[in-house]
Amino acid sequence: MGYDRIAFAHSTVEALAKAKDSSLGNLVLFKNFDEKRNDYSGEFTSVAIIAWVDSNKVATVMEFDETAIEFVF
Repeated sequence: MGYDRIAFAHSTVEALAKAKDSSLGNLVLFKNFDEKRNDYSGEFTSVAIIAWVDSNKVATVMEFDETAIEFVF
């Protein structure tokens, strides 16, 4: 799976970061499954961030259907 189903956003508004319990300069992955969010704490390189997104973008447990097939196979 690529990144077509992931919405990316960037903000420079401190109030928005605080509303999401974060701060500017942080990278957060918000999800509607598992732990609901992941806060990135690694090195800010494209390779490290892509690996982190890939490891957190799929639910740990999912119903096996047509949508799940592309994640599994």
